[in-house]
Amino acid sequence: MATQLRYPGKVVIVTGGTSGIGLATVREFVRRGANVVFCSLPSEAEKGQAIQRELQDSECPGDAYFAVCDVRKETDIKRLISVTVERYGCLDCLVNNAGSGRAVSAQDFHNMMELNALSVLLASKYALPYLRKTKGNIINLASLFGVIGMKNTVTYSSSKLMGRFGTPEEVALAAIYLAADGTFCTGFNLVVSGGAEVGFGVKNQVDQEPSPRAGVTSQDSSSKP
Repeated sequence: MATQLRYPGKVVIVTGGTSGIGLATVREFVRRGANVVFCSLPSEAEKGQAIQRELQDSECPGDAYFAVCDVRKETDIKRLISVTVERYGCLDCLVNNAGSGRAVSAQDFHNMMELNALSVLLASKYALPYLRKTKGNIINLASLFGVIGMKNTVTYSSSKLMGRFGTPEEVALAAIYLAADGTFCTGFNLVVSGGAEVGFGVKNQVDQEPSPRAGVTSQDSSSKP
């Protein structure tokens, strides 16, 4: 059984791990034999502990442990790294997943930058000494919006060549590939987009016409996978 596992006994941190892509990534790493410490805000503590119990009671070969952490706070990040190393003895992979994509006011934008950028810097900074010892890796999950510009979400949705949105589980598979199999991959973007960026520059210049039935052209919203 152990020979079939892709990441047996490895130690992984996943930020923002109680929902969406983060949760799917936690599940995939545990299923592949890894010991995973995942975190979220205090408001998610009950949910995180329930996920921990669920995974520990399952027949998955790995282990899961939930820790409360506000990734925007340096002291919380330090504690997260310390808890991980104290519990499992080392660190092999950091998955920076926590993030948000909505900014309405100046304060919203400031908060978003702390969550999307500062948290990645802090987690990477304090994880790096341990990752160097294990020759581990850092995986930063981000939005396609960071690779290509976008006018609005209607254009984005209609530009999906595969005719659907990707699933959290599909992104999690990309993360396990980078951690376990991508031994000659470093400093690059693995775009998991379903081909949305193909011809995007042309498609995004098409003017939006009001729908005769809906009477609206778009809804402003965005998210960080």
